Amino acid sequence: MHSGRILAAQQDDVCLIKLEGSITHTISAGFDLFITGALEDRTVTQFVIDLRDVVHIDSTNLGLLARIARNQLARGEGSPVLVSVNPDVNTLLKSMGFDAVFVIVACSPADVSCCREIPERHPDRAEQLRTMLDAHRTLMELNKKNRATFRTVVEALEADAE
Repeated sequence: MHSGRILAAQQDDVCLIKLEGSITHTISAGFDLFITGALEDRTVTQFVIDLRDVVHIDSTNLGLLARIARNQLARGEGSPVLVSVNPDVNTLLKSMGFDAVFVIVACSPADVSCCREIPERHPDRAEQLRTMLDAHRTLMELNKKNRATFRTVVEALEADAE
């Protein structure tokens, strides 16, 4: 499987994020830190997330993306844009309820060529568990189906964190 990487840039008030390859929890710590900073940056009012080159994305990183949508909608800044052309990824996004909180399109409304790679972080076990737990809790907040799907995952992560 292709290793993954995450790139990002800011153009005016738009935060551009490009995910490539296999996006797994092993690279989520740097992404989590980046998202936290972008959401705290009040100059960022829009997000465009390009998934065209994703071959796989795990639930931890889906939860991080869901956090972007949740925060943007809570601030009244509208739904972020997800760019996705892979039918398997699109099916996954819809099964998670992302079509209710994101605008999903097939072509990018922004130039992502200026994006730079988000540096990898190597968190300790406690930080990695926290990232995974927070991401899965965010997925659970999206809808009833996700609450049922991820309840046991969250319970297991909570028990592991204790």
